[in-house]
Amino acid sequence: MDNFFGKVSPCQGVNATEGYCTLASQCRTQARRLGGAATGDFVRCSYKNYRLLAIEDGEFVDVTERAKKAGFKIPVVLTQDAWERCVEMTEVARMAGLTENSRLANLLSTAYTAAAQEPDAEEVKMRLYVVTNSPDVELITLKMRREPGDEGDPEFTIMLPEED
Repeated sequence: MDNFFGKVSPCQGVNATEGYCTLASQCRTQARRLGGAATGDFVRCSYKNYRLLAIEDGEFVDVTERAKKAGFKIPVVLTQDAWERCVEMTEVARMAGLTENSRLANLLSTAYTAAAQEPDAEEVKMRLYVVTNSPDVELITLKMRREPGDEGDPEFTIMLPEED
């Protein structure tokens, strides 16, 4: 069976309650966490509550409430790596007069603009300037992927390009 997320197979594994399994690394991660195993091309797992578990485990940072202010209508999370690189405060960013709120607002505004330019895309890339530990700003590339959430409804995940 295919859906907007790719090739799927009915769940057969540990804690499988609803939904389907994908080839995505998030399902592999959840399968390992729940003690499941990969079988052929498919992973035995249920991604029911995956995002909630990832938020609780610190893998994702839920920015949905702030994203609504930027115009998003569906939930948004950042991977922990994207958060640390683009939002978390550094001493140099503090000295530049930035705040975590202003850094997050800039990221979400950029993400919303990128999504609005390609509203039907499952994944969009964006670039933004970020003050890191260097006195010079750094141009960071991110990607935002539309994925099924815990209940199967679409949600956005913002991540670094090398993350999956």
